[in-house]
Amino acid sequence: MIVMLSDLGWQDDRDMRRSTGSYATFVQGRLFDYVTNVPDPIAMSSGEAEYNTCTVVGMSSLHNHNFDCCL
Repeated sequence: MIVMLSDLGWQDDRDMRRSTGSYATFVQGRLFDYVTNVPDPIAMSSGEAEYNTCTVVGMSSLHNHNFDCCL
């Protein structure tokens, strides 16, 4: 079973007004992957920042799906 959790901070960087996002992937209860990133587009709202982070999480889940088959 794969569980992914995500969180973000909207406009954390006060100089550039960029948001930071992070996510953690757990496979069978163990931490498998943890990433913190700064999405390329500058989000104009917290909803857009959430969408950007969830898109990155979705791409990662498709990539990590292959590992679930091997476990």
